[in-house]
Amino acid sequence: MMGQGDWGWLKHRNEEFRRQDAVVLDSEEQGEPVEQDPAQDDLILPLDVSERPHGGIPYVAVIGDTNQLPPVAKTAVYSDKTPAAGTSDAMGRVAFHDFLNPPDGTQAESHVIMLNEVVRQTNERFLGVLDHMRTGDVTMDDADLLLSRHIDSLQDENEKEKFLKDSLHLVPTWKAASRITHDYLQNDLDAPIAKVTAEFSSIRSDGNNCCVKEVRYPKQNAFFKDAKVMLLKNFLVELGLMNGAVGTVHDPCYKTRDGPYAHGDGEDNKIQYAIVDFPESDLPETDKFFLDLPRTCIPIPMVEERCERKCCSVRALPLRC
Repeated sequence: MMGQGDWGWLKHRNEEFRRQDAVVLDSEEQGEPVEQDPAQDDLILPLDVSERPHGGIPYVAVIGDTNQLPPVAKTAVYSDKTPAAGTSDAMGRVAFHDFLNPPDGTQAESHVIMLNEVVRQTNERFLGVLDHMRTGDVTMDDADLLLSRHIDSLQDENEKEKFLKDSLHLVPTWKAASRITHDYLQNDLDAPIAKVTAEFSSIRSDGNNCCVKEVRYPKQNAFFKDAKVMLLKNFLVELGLMNGAVGTVHDPCYKTRDGPYAHGDGEDNKIQYAIVDFPESDLPETDKFFLDLPRTCIPIPMVEERCERKCCSVRALPLRC
């Protein structure tokens, strides 16, 4: 979640993006790039526009619910504490204030749109509990409901089995999640496992790769047919194929029939994509990917992401078990 200091960073990046020094176009005669004079080019933003707070190129800032999920190791935007002068919190607080209340209303305006429709939870009682947790008004009935859903409190064996099979484990760190996954793969699973290792590349002379810290994709992944996975990338948000969507692996797909066992010169034994069934997907029947599978079966390919400086990259499967 965004903290106060992030707003100063966001404003700075917006200013970097909109203040161009030159525009490079193709020459119509020779097809070679030609640098245009910024003072004579209409595509360059005028100074009276680019120097406005958040002026020039418009953008949308989407903020999570910091009241329900406060930012980690950062000062929340709603904090009423006065930050120390010269700190990122102080600059971010000013930037956030100017974003909501532009200094000159004739040059800029701010619109706040509340995204308050819940799209991933349909249980009305549980929605009420979440709302009470957000506002700090949790009742004893809310606490009793949550305690009753603890796995050791479930009396019905069928419900407990369904809980173990279909539930998602919520843990504070990925390290804790890795221990649970490793224990399951080591002791409970008897199905073949598809292993996927992220590929890192860099042009840095020190050999480091920025994507190791910046990119959220797992460095090593192991999944299998019928495994529950979470999508880590936005593909088609309007169709439910977005970061956080949960699905079930239908099949991992390789380049050849030999799959991971392909060997020899020129043989590619790495996974190419995974077919995942996302039951909440709104993909139309007419646009489905596979004629012999339900429309909710979506191929998730390997993707490549670059770091902020464009000096490093990672190629990985954007799924996490």
